[in-house]
Amino acid sequence: MVLAFSFQWHSLSYLHAAPSTNELSNVRAELLNMAENDQDIRKVFVKEGYTDLTAQKMHEIDTRNTQRLKEIIGYYGWLKTEDIETDGLNAIWLIIQHSPDYDFQEEFLPFAKRSFHAGELSGQNYALLTDRVLVHNGKAQRYGTQFKIGTDQKAIPYTIADPQNVDKRRADVGLPSLSQYSDLLNNYYSDKQP
Repeated sequence: MVLAFSFQWHSLSYLHAAPSTNELSNVRAELLNMAENDQDIRKVFVKEGYTDLTAQKMHEIDTRNTQRLKEIIGYYGWLKTEDIETDGLNAIWLIIQHSPDYDFQEEFLPFAKRSFHAGELSGQNYALLTDRVLVHNGKAQRYGTQFKIGTDQKAIPYTIADPQNVDKRRADVGLPSLSQYSDLLNNYYSDKQP
């Protein structure tokens, strides 16, 4: 069964009585724990490389985090920095970025764009989500944030729209040049090889 999940993000208000400070503190702690689980399994993945078991665990964590985030947003509406602090909001975006529910990610893209232009979302988070949605839909990415492993075991970007201007677009959202980012990825992952 597919769950319809649509909100008018710009006008969301709490669907229930305003939560207490203690309640919001608990939500923030839960979100931080979800983000920690997200990162812990990815550290295993980087350290040990791809295994079916690690991939399965990562998918289970991402699915569980997505479902719980849907419940949280469904109950509280969109939480802001003043509700759950910057790290709580960053945890939400991390969960969205790694969600296996591509419709869920795409649902947030217009909100991410508005949030970025309003200064409430980092350019990195906006660029990552934009490119993930584009790549998943078989389109060329705008910012060159999505990479795959080539035959030479080097990270190479998926197709980029208007590649001559990608570094300008990257700079506009606060990202380093594509070549710097590519070098960083390849150096990072080469250090993790046994």
